[in-house]
Formats: sequence, structure tokens, C-alpha cells
Amino acid sequence: MKLFLDGKIHPLHEAYVQHLGGIRPEDGWESRGLSGHNLQRDEFDKLTQQSRQGFNELVIDKPRFKATMDRLMSLYQSLKAGGTIPEAAGLNHPEIHLVIGFMRTGGTYLFKQLMESCGLDHHRFLQKMTHDSLPSYHLCVTEFAQSHALELSLELAEYCQWLQDCWPQDTPLIQKRIGYGHDIPRFNTLFGGQPHWWVTLRDPSWAIDSFFKMENMDPNNNQHFPPFWQMAVSRFGEQSAEEWMQKPNYQKALDGWSMYHLDMFRGLASLDPSRYTFIPFERTAEMADAGPKSLDFSGFNYSDKPRPDYFDAKVQNQAIDRVLKGIDPKFHAQLEAYRA
Repeated sequence: MKLFLDGKIHPLHEAYVQHLGGIRPEDGWESRGLSGHNLQRDEFDKLTQQSRQGFNELVIDKPRFKATMDRLMSLYQSLKAGGTIPEAAGLNHPEIHLVIGFMRTGGTYLFKQLMESCGLDHHRFLQKMTHDSLPSYHLCVTEFAQSHALELSLELAEYCQWLQDCWPQDTPLIQKRIGYGHDIPRFNTLFGGQPHWWVTLRDPSWAIDSFFKMENMDPNNNQHFPPFWQMAVSRFGEQSAEEWMQKPNYQKALDGWSMYHLDMFRGLASLDPSRYTFIPFERTAEMADAGPKSLDFSGFNYSDKPRPDYFDAKVQNQAIDRVLKGIDPKFHAQLEAYRA
């Protein structure tokens, strides 16, 4: 389903189609699993078909569909004009918690514990609305902010409509979105200027290794990598696109890690320190009372283990140094801990 708005065609996000298509949140979480390592592809594809069928049934019901789209357009116009997500969604509480951090750094576990601390069962809320799907990743990256501003307003309007329909009033709002880390000042404003940012950190060698296993990627190959990593060519200007493409996926992933952490720490520098909390993966069990919420980390188990066979200490240290050179020294200790 696509909409024609302000002279452009915009697709509706899959999370919104699932919401309007009547997908049970529990089924979405079951098909994915909490960690993402056990994705049930057949069940996931079945849910996609069910959501599209349910959405098409809504479209056929013209009065109900028109009322739904009218609400969406009202939210879109509000956000486009500079309104915030809490204002547009009609949330009457100021407490918002956003979880960011590079992939495979413990953010999903943290998200689950935050939900539990607020008396919420994450299974009751659509995974694609609450957890790393909406807004689309490229809309979170600073380079695309201006050219895709209308698309972002539409996706956030879809999110706000879901909040109106599904999020309990007088309950803290919680969302995990890795992409927000690329442009914290912009999303801090969109969430009303007062969210608390929970920031997960982890030794990059293990975060990347976990990602490779989840995506069944060969770290020594140079193909089948997330397209976003290629932005390192323009970001760092150290190699031509052709030279960069020949790098093994392990080194490409470290480029992605560097880009993310540069953006994230630069964004955090714009906030008062009381507005963010670091949760290092290796010390999660010690961090239960580190932030404004007391969290139950008693079920978290961590033990040291040898780094992967393809690990290269020199390359990892270079990735860390690249970030340290571009961020406030007050954050250096957070990354120095991962120097090999």
C-alpha cells in the first residue's frame, strides 16, 4: 500500500500494515524470538500474508478505511508542522525511555527489562512498532534527514496512530530503535526533549560475531553485507569504493561500528548527562540501579571467552581510535575498555 503525499509516493511501513491488518503481537514475537537468532522464516512469511489480507479487508470497508486514513493524515500534518510525538499521539505523561546501541549489544534484553519494570509484557505490543523496525533505518541517518523528511513524518504518524490505539495511557513509553543513535538531537526533539536514553555497549568483536552468526555471514568473505556500511567510503574518505568493496566483511563491520559510535557519542554530547545511562554488556549484572529505573538483571549471565579466530587486534584498535579522535574525551573510557 502506498500513499501520494506532497508530490511523492510513500509506502506504508510494514509495522503499520501489521497493526491495521490485525496481527496478534504474540505471533510476531514468536516468529522472531527475543534474541533474533531463532527466526522462524515460514511463520514470519505467513504473518506477512495475514497482515496484508487483513489490511486489504480494511481497504474494502471504505468508511472505516477513510476514517483511518483521515486520522493518519491529521497526525502527519501535525508532525510535518513541527509537532512532537507525545503531542501528536496525545500522551499525557512525560516519561519516555529509548534504547539505543550498536547491534547485538544487549539492547533487546534491556528493552524487555524496561518493559517489565513498568508492568508491561512486551509480547502484548507489536514487535515492529516497539523494537528496531519503525522508523526505517535510513530515515534515522543524518545524511538522509532533509531529503526524506516527509517520509519520516509519515512513518512517525503511523507510529503515533498505533500509540493512540494500543499504548496504555499514564504508562511510560518505551521503544528500542538502534537507528536513533545516528541522530540523537533530532529524535530527542521529536520525542518532546525529555526522553531518557539507555545506551548499550559491547566489545565490538563479540557484537559483530553475534551479528555474523545471526545473519549467517562469512566474516572473511567480502559480499552480502548491509548496504549502510558502504557509507564508510564517503564518511572516512580513506579508500575508493572499489578498494573498500574488497575488504572482508569483518573489517566492513568495524567501519559500520565506527560510524555508529561516532554519531552516537556526538549526539549524546548534546544532552545533559542525567538524560542517558550506559549499560556495558560485560557489566550488565552490575547496572541494575544505574539509571532512573531499577531493573532486574538477575537473569543475565556473562562470562569471558576467547575472541573469534578472525579477530585482528590492530584493526579493532584502529576502529576504536577513529571514534576517539572525533568525540568528547569524557566518553573515551567507555571505549578504551575494548582496546585489544
